[in-house]
Amino acid sequence: MDYILGSFVDQFILDLSPIELDMLESIVEEDDANLFKWFTGIEKVPEHLCTPIFKKICDYYSINLDHKNILGSLQ
Repeated sequence: MDYILGSFVDQFILDLSPIELDMLESIVEEDDANLFKWFTGIEKVPEHLCTPIFKKICDYYSINLDHKNILGSLQ
């Protein structure tokens, strides 16, 4: 996941607020296997990661998880 998240970070790191950086850190600390399942829509994203930053990452990569009811409260 470092490859995927790294590209996003390279693009946006200087524009993220301290709160967004905290949200991003929470995502980066997750297990790669779980991140894969969440970003591919295999499993629902846990509530604690249903943040604007998670959605921003999905938008950046044109990942549309809304149709699978994966993003919960971000819909």
